[in-house]
Amino acid sequence: MQERSSDPEALGDVEGLVARFERDPGDRRAFERVEEQLFMLGEWDLLRTVYEARLGVMASGTAERADMLRRAADLYEQNRGELIALCVSEAGRCIPDAMSELREAVDFLRYYAVQAEEFMTQSRQMPGPTGERNELVHVGRGVFACISPWNFPLAIFSGQIAAALVTGNTVLAKPAEQ
Repeated sequence: MQERSSDPEALGDVEGLVARFERDPGDRRAFERVEEQLFMLGEWDLLRTVYEARLGVMASGTAERADMLRRAADLYEQNRGELIALCVSEAGRCIPDAMSELREAVDFLRYYAVQAEEFMTQSRQMPGPTGERNELVHVGRGVFACISPWNFPLAIFSGQIAAALVTGNTVLAKPAEQ
């Protein structure tokens, strides 16, 4: 077994391998090389988790992801007392502001569900100034990192995550340290 290294140079051409993996997530050889190199830096578990999540997101359709956001919005509303209490105790919000933040988070979830169904389900023909055929297709782009701001831990964080997930991306989410 190879020994782990803390030297970033040990990664080699990880960016190129990751780009190849993003173009073809089924390319196991590229994934295994990235996996091996990240293992040397102690990041193997993170990569495996992201890879598996990415495959799951890619397998789900826009309608399924939009429904997931709607269910999350329903859960936010069903658990509003707990969420408002957390906004008050953890973020120092007053109760009316905490209620507004919860409403905004629910609005984000429902808004992005509708937007994804409108823009992600079909391609659009674009004008071709020289007679060529141009088509606009919205697809997920890969893995996104979302970090919540300390002052809007529910609304803005929910909006970031919702927009990335519903459009077919994988999300690594990190709450603010405060």
